[in-house]
Amino acid sequence: MIKCPSCGIENSENSKFCKICGTALQTGVQQVNVQQNQHNKNPALAAILNLLVWGVGYVYLNINTVFGVPSFTILGLWIVWAVLTHFLGLAVGILGTILSIVFALDAYYKGQGEAGFL
Repeated sequence: MIKCPSCGIENSENSKFCKICGTALQTGVQQVNVQQNQHNKNPALAAILNLLVWGVGYVYLNINTVFGVPSFTILGLWIVWAVLTHFLGLAVGILGTILSIVFALDAYYKGQGEAGFL
């Protein structure tokens, strides 16, 4: 099985692209190098970055896609959330805080080389 470097899903050995996010898959030595590169990154820092500004932790970990969309899209959602919180108040702010925690935990797990849950 080949583990997708972006989303962590296991794909069959002959797959060239991830069945979930479409990222080009690497084999053999290339895959080991990607996993070692992610392990050299600090997963706690990735979690803190994602907690503060959604998507930045994924960029730090060199994870290109989340939910099959570019990591920078998550950053765009953070900007929308910040604007909505300003105009709509506490309820939107609480929802965004929960999402911040989810993104932070996911980045931490992915930074440790695990699949994460997003």
